[in-house]
Amino acid sequence: YCKEEESREAPPPTPGPTASPTAKKECTTTMNADIKCTVKDVNTGNPIFDNGVAVDCNDKDIVSKAGNCEVVMEYCYEASHEGTECLEVTEFVRVQDGEFEDLMDEFKASTIRQDAKVCDKRANPTAVCEEVTVNLCEECVDSKTTLDVIGMEGTAECPAEDSLAVKNCRECEIEVAIDCKTWDENNARFINDCSDGSQFSFVGVNECVEKIRLCYTVTNVGSTCATMDDLTTDGLTRTVTNGDLVATSDMSVDDAVICPNESVTKCEEQTVNSCSCMSVVVEIDAKNPADEGCDARATYGYCKEEESRGDSPASSPKPRPPVTYPKPAPYPKPRPPKP
Repeated sequence: YCKEEESREAPPPTPGPTASPTAKKECTTTMNADIKCTVKDVNTGNPIFDNGVAVDCNDKDIVSKAGNCEVVMEYCYEASHEGTECLEVTEFVRVQDGEFEDLMDEFKASTIRQDAKVCDKRANPTAVCEEVTVNLCEECVDSKTTLDVIGMEGTAECPAEDSLAVKNCRECEIEVAIDCKTWDENNARFINDCSDGSQFSFVGVNECVEKIRLCYTVTNVGSTCATMDDLTTDGLTRTVTNGDLVATSDMSVDDAVICPNESVTKCEEQTVNSCSCMSVVVEIDAKNPADEGCDARATYGYCKEEESRGDSPASSPKPRPPVTYPKPAPYPKPRPPKP
């Protein structure tokens, strides 16, 4: 037999050699990225130093070292590389708290020839800085910053990155004190202390019923403002115990925010039985700008001296001791008769 000619198919052509892709060049130098944050004086713009070292933004004593609640935090973003040949930076991106910012133009302008190149023969590292003014007594700083840099070594990419977290929130610290005065009828004002400071003896002028004024002073002894947002439940609470009387209440404070070295005072008048002991407990709750709580507590008490209480047995006249009389001399015994 013989297959028909038109049914014969020509064999497929032999494939030629496959072209291999060009190998990606590797970076032979080290590119560096660095973020620094230091503190500057808000008035002069000068860096603040502590023992010759620039104060870092995470320093916990910035307020005391700056002598001011308001300061400038300077963030500097640097790029450098370890090598003699200049590298051209093609990417310079800052991401802070999720906000993307391309600082390539600013970086290029900061290089010596404004060509975005860095090397040992020029300024190395080269930095871009930006400033933010904060009041550490009224706000907390809590941020995370990332810097992404790419330098080109020919056609090879040399990437680098750095990140910096700044968290600076002062602890809340408050104190509370109690002052107690009694009403003076002669001067028509509250003038006398409720106690003498040693025996807690009442020094009012009346026998048992006394009009007193209690003042509660809250002082911020920390370095951040104390915020009392919810005065009904988290405000100033005082408990007065006087005999059978127990009075507890929340007191509204006029100023909801007290900053360092500031005080707020709240006073109230009470009529109490000074023949019964009295104790006063006051508590105050506050928060710093980061909602971290702080509290303070103070107590005060007195007891009227026992001998001054009109209704106490000690004030009644003591019974006189029984009167004793000398015993009479014995009668002489009769003498017997003489014989």
